[in-house]
Amino acid sequence: MQVDSSMYFRRYERALSVSILLLAALLRFVNIGAEPFFDDQARISVQALNLASRGDWEFVGPEMSIGGLRHSPLTNYLYAIPFSISTDPRIARLFTGMLNLLAVAVVYVTGRRFFDRKAGLVAALLYAIYPAAVIGSRFMWNQNLAAPFVTFFILTGLMGYYGNNKAARVAHLPLLSLAGQCHPTLFLLFPVSIVCWFYAWCHPVSARRQIFSQTALGGVLAVTLMLPWMVGTNQLLSAMGPVNNITAGSAPSLRGMAEIIYGVLAGVFAVYGGPLKDSPNLAQDNPNQPALAVLAIVAALWLVAGASLRRDRFPGLVVVLGFFLVPALVIVLDINYWHHHIWPLVGSATLMQGAFLGGTAAPRLSDEQGPRIWRWRGLLNDRILRLPSLVLLGATCVHLLYLHITYDHTEGVQSLDQDLAALEDGLQAGKGSGRELLLVALNDPQPRCAGCPGWEALHLIKDIPLRVIWDGYGLPLPSKGAILMGMMNYTGRPYVFSGGEIIHRWFRIVDLGPPDHFQPDLVGLEPVQFSNGTTVLGFLREIPGSLPTAGQSWTVFMIWRVDAPASGEYKVFTHLLDASGTVHGQHDPPGLPSDQWRVGEHVMSKLDLEADELLPSAGALYLRFGTYGDSGRVEVIGPSGNSAGTHGLLQIRGARRPVHTWRDALTLDELQTNTPLQQGSPLDVTATWHARRDVPAKTGLRWRLGARDGTLAFEGVTNLIPGAHSGPLLAGAFANAMYSLRIPSNIAPDDYQLSLSVMDGTGTSIGEPFTSTIRVLVRPRQFGTPAMQHIVGALFGEQIKLAGYDLEYDDRPLTLVLHWEALDHIGVDYKYFVHVSRGGEVVAQVDAMPDLYRYPTSWWAPGEVFSDLVTVDLSGVEPGEVNVEVGLYDPVNGERLPITDRASNVVLNGSLHLAEVIVP
Repeated sequence: MQVDSSMYFRRYERALSVSILLLAALLRFVNIGAEPFFDDQARISVQALNLASRGDWEFVGPEMSIGGLRHSPLTNYLYAIPFSISTDPRIARLFTGMLNLLAVAVVYVTGRRFFDRKAGLVAALLYAIYPAAVIGSRFMWNQNLAAPFVTFFILTGLMGYYGNNKAARVAHLPLLSLAGQCHPTLFLLFPVSIVCWFYAWCHPVSARRQIFSQTALGGVLAVTLMLPWMVGTNQLLSAMGPVNNITAGSAPSLRGMAEIIYGVLAGVFAVYGGPLKDSPNLAQDNPNQPALAVLAIVAALWLVAGASLRRDRFPGLVVVLGFFLVPALVIVLDINYWHHHIWPLVGSATLMQGAFLGGTAAPRLSDEQGPRIWRWRGLLNDRILRLPSLVLLGATCVHLLYLHITYDHTEGVQSLDQDLAALEDGLQAGKGSGRELLLVALNDPQPRCAGCPGWEALHLIKDIPLRVIWDGYGLPLPSKGAILMGMMNYTGRPYVFSGGEIIHRWFRIVDLGPPDHFQPDLVGLEPVQFSNGTTVLGFLREIPGSLPTAGQSWTVFMIWRVDAPASGEYKVFTHLLDASGTVHGQHDPPGLPSDQWRVGEHVMSKLDLEADELLPSAGALYLRFGTYGDSGRVEVIGPSGNSAGTHGLLQIRGARRPVHTWRDALTLDELQTNTPLQQGSPLDVTATWHARRDVPAKTGLRWRLGARDGTLAFEGVTNLIPGAHSGPLLAGAFANAMYSLRIPSNIAPDDYQLSLSVMDGTGTSIGEPFTSTIRVLVRPRQFGTPAMQHIVGALFGEQIKLAGYDLEYDDRPLTLVLHWEALDHIGVDYKYFVHVSRGGEVVAQVDAMPDLYRYPTSWWAPGEVFSDLVTVDLSGVEPGEVNVEVGLYDPVNGERLPITDRASNVVLNGSLHLAEVIVP
């Protein structure tokens, strides 16, 4: 007695279906951490975790590959479910697998209900082991959540419009909305809905009014589900302004799309290549099953032909459209498309293969007539082809299972398990040494998720205490040093990240020394303080002793300190200048993310200065440096607390061969004087010093001016660096200093020898002095008292006498000639004032130094008489009598010189009355 094979399927159908689901779960859940954890997973994880832990709702998801726009937040909302249970990304991956396991069940139900029991089991079995379906179930990604919505979309389309299920008609379009929110290309399945609706309209399975109203209700629900994304996209576009730069990319070529489709249908397994293989040519050099592809193509043709001739074959047309429609429309609309975008459609492909193998539903009696080919019920129901078909199906399944068992998911890529293990090892290394763990990373941070291009974001997800140091940003130098960890092949920071230990195949761990291991070797007199709470300590050369060369890259590190909490995001800048101020190279890297500022911590910013071909080979070179934010450059804070410009300036190369050297410790790089100078003028000296070793703070200078006959005309002592600087001159520093030597104002005109000696803290000269020639020229002077209108004879501070004055006023500016006489050498450059007052109120005045600042009092020789012309504008003074008064004061402190008249009477208030004038 011959037993129908369908009886065996019915008898063991439940056991077979459960076994298929268990197999699908095993392939999707085992070793779930073996897949790589790449950029989009990190962004989705951070956003979903923020929603689960803090209720941080966002209305857009990860950025789209087309640029500018962003995906729906649906993915974040769904992944917030597993992240509310655990922060381990592997749990979220299991959630992906569970949803895709549901898709396997939906494929089985669809095949069983609209084709045949065997078709449902075969389709579910193939879907359970199809490589693209399995891989797309093992990690977080937008399109990896789409499969259950796509399969439900196909099922509800058939149930609602072919099977007359009202609830399915309502749910159909909302499922398309959810699928499209997982990936927008899936909205291209909408014509499937049109075909289903048209079928129901032409072959009424229910009242057309009900079909219309239920479909409309489903449309309203579909749009409602998209409201958050629509709101978020509107906000995004409003913030972006013009959208001209947004592009949909370009579709693969026809051949490229054919290779994508063939790769999926043939079960191409290898889908990774750092971390995802972007080339559409997936079939090349990968194991595949051409029989599966041929089977799917033949099945598609058979199903479409059958649907065109028989109404009961309409489900075949729907599943064919469910796979081929999206790729076809992508080509027509020229939309960006990659091989992984087709993964959610694999369920429809397996339904085609299942229908061709397992058969379609038995035809109704009224349809028994007609060509036998359209009454044929599939390979497994054909007595002749049943055995070869079973062998083909079995061999294909065994081969794919073998590939699953032997395939190394991590070949050529780092796995999530390796990422987490490396982070844990790095954290333990830091704890064991009492130091912080710093991750050096290649990519820039993404502001929307606090920096999460890939595995570096795992510390946010797992709440691991560490800092991620993005490529190009400053490197913090914790006081105790740190543990640096990064990718094994990371080359962005070779000065600090090399050697060390390789762990977990992909990662390197390196010890980072404390700040004193990175002392600057290019320094100035003092650190340069900026108003944003940073202080530049100096620069450290990557190659010790190196200097910039024309046409070459020169790497230095700006060493700076954080003195205050961050007030924003800042960049640092450094310009390479020559003596004329011409810029020959510059670099403006970001400083340090504001959330990583630690008060008191040092930071090392790498600067690659590309010197142009015009860089001089000799002469002084400088680094001009500073910092800036959104509001512009940050001000420098001077020693007195006031603004001192917007940049610091550091000399790094001398002007020429050194002028003089003292014991190889201190070099006089350049010295300039104001020779020849006239009598009375101070000897002004500008010097550039270069410290080859640290020069103590108490180092001084002795200046001597000797005449030709050997007599000493002047001797004085100054600090090495005059002014506020009181510390040592550090090794490598160039220092520019100015000295104003008050040589005797009545020194005889002649040639003198200037001798400059360096002294240690005890006053002992170091080495031989530097000598130079100074020429003093005669200055025309008057020593006799000239004729004058009014004799005064008042003394000002026992240093200067006002011999008298001349006054002229006749409805013109008041002209006053003051005849001053120097009683001795004057050490201060006094200012005079002439006040015109009425009733104690000053109504006009002049304040200046003699000869309009051209002949200060310190330049006067003892006994010299200087007649100074002063003009006072009285045009704004009301008519009447006014008083004219005069006095001298120190401009530094504002104190007036005491006055005694020629009768030795003290004049009050340091103001001497000269005359009364009538203003007409």
